[in-house]
Amino acid sequence: MKITNYIYLLFFASILIFGCNSKTDLNPEGEKKQDNIVSKFLSDVKSLETDTNTNPIVAFKELAEKIAEDKIILSKKNIKKVLIKSKEFSNCVIITGKHTIVKIISFDNCQQSGSWKACMPTVEGYIKKGKLNYKKDFMNNVIGIPDKQERVAYFFNSDEIISKTKADSYEQGPYSEYYENGEIKVNGCGYKKFYRYFVSAKDGINLMESADLKSKKIRKIPFGDEVYFKSCKISTELNTFKETGNIRSVNGEWVKIEVELELSPGDQGYYYDEIEDAPLKLFGGYVMNGFLEKKIDSIKKPGIWTYFYESGIIKKEAFFYSYGYSIREIDELESYLDVVDYIKEINYDNDGDISKISEKRVNAGVRYVSNTFHKNGNIKDISDAGFSDAVSISFDENGKYVGDWDYSSMKNHFDEINLTKDIRDFYLHDSEKIFKEIKTLQTSELKDEENIISENKMISYFSGVYGYNYENGASGEVRIHPESDTSALFHLDVYNGPPSYNSGALNGRIILKAKNEYIFSEINEDYGTNCVFTISLDGDKLSVSNSNPNGENQCGFGNNVYASGTYPLLDRAIPQFYYSGEGSKIYFSDLQSEINAAEEKNRIPNEETVSKSPNYYICYKGNNNENLQLWIGFDEKAKAFKVKYKGMNLDMDLVFVKEINENEGGPYPVLAEYYNEIYEEEVNGVYKLTKSGNWYYAEYTRKSDNKQFNFTIDNKSNNFSDSPCF
Repeated sequence: MKITNYIYLLFFASILIFGCNSKTDLNPEGEKKQDNIVSKFLSDVKSLETDTNTNPIVAFKELAEKIAEDKIILSKKNIKKVLIKSKEFSNCVIITGKHTIVKIISFDNCQQSGSWKACMPTVEGYIKKGKLNYKKDFMNNVIGIPDKQERVAYFFNSDEIISKTKADSYEQGPYSEYYENGEIKVNGCGYKKFYRYFVSAKDGINLMESADLKSKKIRKIPFGDEVYFKSCKISTELNTFKETGNIRSVNGEWVKIEVELELSPGDQGYYYDEIEDAPLKLFGGYVMNGFLEKKIDSIKKPGIWTYFYESGIIKKEAFFYSYGYSIREIDELESYLDVVDYIKEINYDNDGDISKISEKRVNAGVRYVSNTFHKNGNIKDISDAGFSDAVSISFDENGKYVGDWDYSSMKNHFDEINLTKDIRDFYLHDSEKIFKEIKTLQTSELKDEENIISENKMISYFSGVYGYNYENGASGEVRIHPESDTSALFHLDVYNGPPSYNSGALNGRIILKAKNEYIFSEINEDYGTNCVFTISLDGDKLSVSNSNPNGENQCGFGNNVYASGTYPLLDRAIPQFYYSGEGSKIYFSDLQSEINAAEEKNRIPNEETVSKSPNYYICYKGNNNENLQLWIGFDEKAKAFKVKYKGMNLDMDLVFVKEINENEGGPYPVLAEYYNEIYEEEVNGVYKLTKSGNWYYAEYTRKSDNKQFNFTIDNKSNNFSDSPCF
């Protein structure tokens, strides 16, 4: 059939929005939608608990193989690809073997994984160990570390058409981009998405004086020109025009627009210049929306954007701002003006030291100021520039002026251009006004969500360097590096000065407990004790208070060295590193990877490991209570991995931590192995296993109260057999 006439039926109010939120029916036949194990799980993860299949995870996987939009075998090498691809679909489900299933529920709240080399999103799902065990955690904490187990990512689009309201909404979450090596490249506040409209008719369209084909024609708008909406649809009417000899009919709606067009001879304001283009004028009128093409675009949301080197060291911080425009004004402008740009930028060198700080202002007259720095931190250049003029002065590394002109008359002016190392503190702008406006923006876009997370969000001004130096020689310093909405990395260093000159240092992850309050808690394996303290913020002062049930000296500090005290603010800038006791620079990015790797190692092993039986058993009895008995199961490499107490129905997992020589430098080694006891996926306590001749000892420290229990091998039992002691 030869088609000479074609009809485009375009309905502006019902245009399908393609992209990440495209929706299709999960029914493979494409007929009437039917609920199944896949559609139910995507709608409600906990529906799996009521499924009647012997193994619902296997049943889900069998159907997913048939109806998923796509799938990828997940590995460490392609994890970034999988996470990026997941954002293109409504749902992504990862299945590990036959025992673990999770659905990604949030990319905004993610945790950097040392083993996966990616920021792993929040998931919810189940691990099947006999029964289904519900989990809601970061993905790496549920699916485990990369190993030989098969992990498959299935991609789905929802079985319901998303509403236009939701399809037209703006992207809310933060934005992250990664290098190929897994290190984060860019981290920011996210993008505000919007639509732009362009003339799609090859011959152009007529701009009419009113919403009527019989009204006066103002101008013809050429193909590809952008138009800006002033109002939505007015009426539905059929409009026609000729294109390449065919009658093209469009069913659409009248919309009021504005468009910038070149003036023609005879138009008011027109002039002729052989060099410059003809002047432009903003014309207003009406067009049919059926002749317009809709395209998605975006701008950076106001706030802090952070850029990193491939090594993981911070490269740049940039504070983007809307130059005083409200969100409504930006909506009306459709961002065809460059209304969002950085107003402050801090650049770092490869070592993490600040090399340049600059600020910019354009809305009230163009002005650009900057400070550059030598490697030792001293000022190198101070610059002040406008639209057509600029002045600057330079100094050497020792602070001596380098230049020919006498700037004494402007010395006070240059002295004022002392830009702070805090990305949130401005010289050219009103900080209070800016943050008030950003808060308003966030409230209008995320009103419901903001009410929920306001008490649980990492407070931006919590980070920084805090410390004291007393006249008696005592000193203390705490460095806080924000990690997520609910956690931060820290380094604490305390020193009591003369005459003892004892010190203490500690680093790790602190977790949000309440507004402005974080807690640190870990078992100190070297001492078999629980180290606990609380960090809170009151204005510009950091307070560290002891929460240890058995006193301050539970963190391995020197004698009479305590963490408790008040630490005034020294520097608001986010610290990127700290110094070890030997003077080495340690970056928080490395500390984060180390902590994540240790946490993943201490998680319950995969189903294959859990189900494995010990190679042999050793039976122990309590030194102070012979009725207190336990056995420890060892693998073929003589590593403990199971423990069971007499009277308990189930055994618990042991996860190897480290081995140390307690007689280092002595004539013979005394080896001690440390293991974490895992109960309900949490560290329940620490075992220290030692051996002397034919005698085996176990020292257990309970995490809840730091109470110690000592056990000795029961030589009357059948030890080293493949049968458990009880």
